Amino acid sequence: AIPSMLCFTKTKWNEEIVFKNTGIKSAVIGPSFDVDWFMPRSRTSVAWPEAPIRISAMVRTSTSRRNPLLTMQVLQKVKHSHPNNVVVRVFGTPSEHPFFAPFSNHMDFFSLGELTHEQVVMLLNDSDIFVDFSVYQAMGLTAMEAMACGAAVILPINGGANSFAQSDVNCLMVDTSSA
Repeated sequence: AIPSMLCFTKTKWNEEIVFKNTGIKSAVIGPSFDVDWFMPRSRTSVAWPEAPIRISAMVRTSTSRRNPLLTMQVLQKVKHSHPNNVVVRVFGTPSEHPFFAPFSNHMDFFSLGELTHEQVVMLLNDSDIFVDFSVYQAMGLTAMEAMACGAAVILPINGGANSFAQSDVNCLMVDTSSA
């Protein structure tokens, strides 16, 4: 629509998708996050191994590519395998959403609802592991923020997260096409 417009993306993967769908070349400026907010902070709770491992995940039921069902299925398997050694906390969808009802009957977990920016910072700083089982991630902002806070991260292998993530080096990248 604007021929002289300069376009940019944050990842090579995004650049390729934009070009494939529009024929427009974009500059890749690289991933970014707010370094003033997302950094390791003192934890208020006891850490592993004295306490259970804290796993956090964003579960957005409004976006199917975020794979909310698969995310909860995997978390349920982990919780059942390690009932006393894992605490599961999810955020991104109101706690009272009917989506959580079947899981509430079969798994002990905390649904924290939609969090403010400050609450996400505190949650990620109090997490040992952050998981993102999306179908793909264009960049993986929350995972990058979790890494900056000191959490171990599991990401989808599909998408642009490889702009900052290297599987088996600083994260684990997995195939999210099935639980």
